[in-house]
Amino acid sequence: PTTCFNCESACGLTAYIDKATMQVRKLEGNPYHPGSRGRNCAKGPA
Repeated sequence: PTTCFNCESACGLTAYIDKATMQVRKLEGNPYHPGSRGRNCAKGPA
């Protein structure tokens, strides 16, 4: 789990990491984040 800081909302994100290359492969909203509840704006995953 991580947090997006592209705007003042600070949405919760879940980052999926490729363990071989240590690169982020996918970002999704974190359903357990109390503020965003799995949703995020267009700025986050961009």
